[in-house]
Amino acid sequence: MDQKKTGARIGALRREKGLTQEQLAERLGVSRRTVSRWETGSNLPDLDLLLELADLFSVELRMLLTGEGETARQLADYAGEEKQRLRRRMNRLFLVGVATACLSLPLAAVTPALGDFAQGALLGILLVGALMTSRWGERIRAAKRRLLRRGA
Repeated sequence: MDQKKTGARIGALRREKGLTQEQLAERLGVSRRTVSRWETGSNLPDLDLLLELADLFSVELRMLLTGEGETARQLADYAGEEKQRLRRRMNRLFLVGVATACLSLPLAAVTPALGDFAQGALLGILLVGALMTSRWGERIRAAKRRLLRRGA
């Protein structure tokens, strides 16, 4: 295993993900300087951080360390599919929100309690949508993947 090549892969994957060294450091709980040392090949992350990096970049640990495994094209395809899945989920959430908003006014006129429920549901849908499309959404999805991996 070549530390410099591993560091270069970490840097390339970080840039593909659209993260700065500081953002990556914040996600992993390390300093920006530590990330810089990894990328220059001066140091390598500990095993637990390597596993987190592999999860964050959606690559196998072997690919992260040696470059073997998935090709860059496969990684790009996977990232594109993941974005499409998320976009479809958000579109469904938006449609449910619009339908709830359209139903809340007539329901409020007929039965105030149902109207209040529909407005509460709409607020919940909007909050979940805002949360999942913010920078916290990726953190939530990463935590979910870690929990599911531990349960397996």
